[in-house]
Amino acid sequence: MQDNVSLFLGAFPKIYCLSLVSSTERRDYMERFIAQYQLNNLKFIDAATPESDDVKKLYENSKVHTFPSCFRCGKLECGDSTCNNTLIPVQVATFASYIRVLKAFLASGEEYALFIEDDIKLTEHANAICQQAISNDWASQSKLQNSEPALIQFGWALCDDHKSNKQPSLSDFLGKMSNPAFALNKAMAEEILARFEKVDTTVDIFIHRICANATNAKTFYPPLFYEMSWSTGEVESTIHPKPIRLSYLEAHNGKPEEIAHASNALTLHKKHTDVYPLLIVGHPWCGSGYSASLCQAMGLKIGHEKLEGDGICSWMFATEDECPWALNDGARTRRFKYFKNVVMHVRNPRSAIASMMRDNEYSAASYNFRKKHIFNNFNVDLDEYPDNFTRAVASYVYWNKLVLSQKPNCIFRVEDEGEKLVSFLRASGVIGELGDIEFPSNDVNANKKYQGKTVEKPDVDLAAFTLLPDSLLKELNTLCHKFGYEEFNAMKEFDKQDFLKKVERQTLEPMGWIRSAKEEISVDNEGRPTPWWTIPAIEFMNSVVSKHWRVFEYGCGHSTLWWQEKVNQVIGVDHDSKWVDRIRPKLNKENSALFKQKGDRASVVAEKISETYFNRWHKTDFGYDDEKVTRRGLNDKDFIDYADAINQVGGKFDCIVIDGMARRLCAYFALENLSDDGFIVFDNSNRSDYMEGYQFLVESGFYQFRFSGPVAGAPFPSCTSIFIKSLNSFPKVVFEPSMFNIPEY
Repeated sequence: MQDNVSLFLGAFPKIYCLSLVSSTERRDYMERFIAQYQLNNLKFIDAATPESDDVKKLYENSKVHTFPSCFRCGKLECGDSTCNNTLIPVQVATFASYIRVLKAFLASGEEYALFIEDDIKLTEHANAICQQAISNDWASQSKLQNSEPALIQFGWALCDDHKSNKQPSLSDFLGKMSNPAFALNKAMAEEILARFEKVDTTVDIFIHRICANATNAKTFYPPLFYEMSWSTGEVESTIHPKPIRLSYLEAHNGKPEEIAHASNALTLHKKHTDVYPLLIVGHPWCGSGYSASLCQAMGLKIGHEKLEGDGICSWMFATEDECPWALNDGARTRRFKYFKNVVMHVRNPRSAIASMMRDNEYSAASYNFRKKHIFNNFNVDLDEYPDNFTRAVASYVYWNKLVLSQKPNCIFRVEDEGEKLVSFLRASGVIGELGDIEFPSNDVNANKKYQGKTVEKPDVDLAAFTLLPDSLLKELNTLCHKFGYEEFNAMKEFDKQDFLKKVERQTLEPMGWIRSAKEEISVDNEGRPTPWWTIPAIEFMNSVVSKHWRVFEYGCGHSTLWWQEKVNQVIGVDHDSKWVDRIRPKLNKENSALFKQKGDRASVVAEKISETYFNRWHKTDFGYDDEKVTRRGLNDKDFIDYADAINQVGGKFDCIVIDGMARRLCAYFALENLSDDGFIVFDNSNRSDYMEGYQFLVESGFYQFRFSGPVAGAPFPSCTSIFIKSLNSFPKVVFEPSMFNIPEY
């Protein structure tokens, strides 16, 4: 005959138990639990590990919060060196495990289910609690069978709650960390998965504090379950080692090897990232010893391959691997350390390569460490180069590229830029004002011994650099240029000024760029108005425009005057009264410039059209001040009447220009007023700010043609996009001469 626990648990359509395949002790325990309570509805779901593909994908897709900043409080430092401020891989794997089990549940078709961990234990009064709960018909009160999201918390860490003699009830939501045991229905599982964007907290907080709340969750009280790893230490935690596990083993005559394992796990486990002011890193034999000595001369506690209070100088900290050399435990790996400032030391390859050749030959550990990480990061095998010289150059190139990929805050040459390092450290607040600094010799550690013996560096003929493979020499010269060293096989000196004069004379002046810059308005070389778009876009539209066209412009100006000479009618709208007053007197009677200012009251029809846009997700936080948001055409709600100006004019247009206020919103109003084969000109489409406008037009069947290039008078490039629905929009142009009369070079 089944007892009350069996009846209670057996009533769930399904019980899902998350369990690692490798946790045989826990699985055996749960098999006994299943047999004891005759549970035919329990199914094991294999939990993820840090090596699982779904966990790796979370990291690859940047869906895991990484330090800097604590994932709990958001601070860089909180003063507690023991807190878990970094999501470790096993925590991410636990999160992925719950995503797995929820997806498995949804795929099953069951309406609701119980979810348990594999180290749960029933409370002392579980049988009586289950009897009373069944009598009270708890299931109908749970709302688990309803269509609205529902979650019930059944178990959490052992505490006084588990000793309560109260009648079981579905109390208010208590917000317990109930991963050990909770039930939910299909709608709640869907809501949890829908809310997941990235792993930026632990899964228990995500489910039971972020997703669950008083409107969709309740707590079954007194609790039925607790978990052993946290509460009693009867089993080992698979996430963070617990002191209670060691205490349990010691109190219950655990095996010596189990006690030693539990003790070592507590000592070696890392869950906290420590913060230090400074890391100095570069290629070995490129000045790491000098850099450490210089920092020490400034009073900093910086060790050479030794982590001290202010940081470390170690070429091996370019990776997070276990270092082959470390003068203390902190120097063994970069993992779980964050450095506020990263400095890169560099050395001229003309002198450094010989030292590296010696190191390659006499220090296998150094060479193999570099070879491993160069291959992992660049798929370049040092062993495939034909000789030690070329291997040394390749090591110099790719190790320095590895360091550069970490975006160091300061790069300094050890030969002559020690003062640059001092200035940087002072400016960043690492050091204060100092008196005279005694700079160390920059040949520190130059005569390092190998296995107790001094080994001479080989002689390197500088001509050998010219015989390097072309691709490797190119990479080396790129670094030399960046670091400020003379390049090898330098090309003939380039007369930059002469070349720029030719560009000015043959290109910039004819297209009006120089005159536009001087007059601060867009004109051609003769002073005639031109649009303030990219010059390729102007050339293109000039080649397709027709005299019968009707054009509407959001944002009027010199482009309005340009259109006036080329089309049947142009109507523009602008929010700047001064600009409108400047343009109106120059327009013919059939053309007009409308004034619509910020905040003008919109019609009911315009409000309804704009709802289509506002009801879709659109970015609202750009990090700009209010003035820039408006100036950049991102203030949509205050310019609905402005966007509606095209409807107030009426009729279809052959071309609509979006180059003013509320650009994303204007795309919605433009669509209904464009002729079948019409053009939409969307200026400044180099800006991601207007992404929702581009997306709407593409979703509406438009093709986008991007014309990137210079803008008249502007020192920077931009992009003007042309949107069309059909190739019928294009006239069959075989050849069109330059509208700026630039010769056919």
